[in-house]
Amino acid sequence: MRATLSQLARRALPLFTLGLFVLSGCLPTSENPILVPGQPAVDERLLGMWFGPLEEDEDPVYLHFLPVDSGRDETHPGGMDILMVLQPDEPDGDTGWAVFYALSAQIAGQSYLSIEFRIDSGEDVVDSMRGYHLFRTQLNDDGTLTLLAADEDRVEEIIESGSLKGDLDEATFLPEIRITASSAEWAAFLGSEQADTLFTKVMGPFRRAIP
Repeated sequence: MRATLSQLARRALPLFTLGLFVLSGCLPTSENPILVPGQPAVDERLLGMWFGPLEEDEDPVYLHFLPVDSGRDETHPGGMDILMVLQPDEPDGDTGWAVFYALSAQIAGQSYLSIEFRIDSGEDVVDSMRGYHLFRTQLNDDGTLTLLAADEDRVEEIIESGSLKGDLDEATFLPEIRITASSAEWAAFLGSEQADTLFTKVMGPFRRAIP
């Protein structure tokens, strides 16, 4: 089995960049978001500021979910911006910030986010880092938020089985998995039992930074 994304990233990337790879899942990316026609693209329950670690024993981050004006020029309008700021535990720790654009969807009783990585510490994100990174969201009984990212090994298996359309490029430092399924094909797949085996990488929990 190949090394996990986090293991590869830890060998070569500074902490904040690693944090971005973890949050975005880096891999896989989807050319199309998870969307359901007629549903709002904003999950009102997520709006506001959250605080917590991306991974256990990692420095925490602030995640600020903000509604986007419906008049802003977007391919899929009416979503949310997410501002992420790393809060290092040590005074000389790595810092940084990033901006993501997010769209929400509800399918088969589950909540999903399609997150597009837009800005990394003031620099526009381009090329293979662009695309939608997919999460299942859980609002827990204690009021915390958990993000469940798609497992890249499982995505690879699903693509190879033909259940979802996509491409795999292992020629790069971090193997790139690009899902080409349409939003409608995503919705159909997430209504199947296979969806429960896909989103297994736990991030958080995050707590409300401002009640």
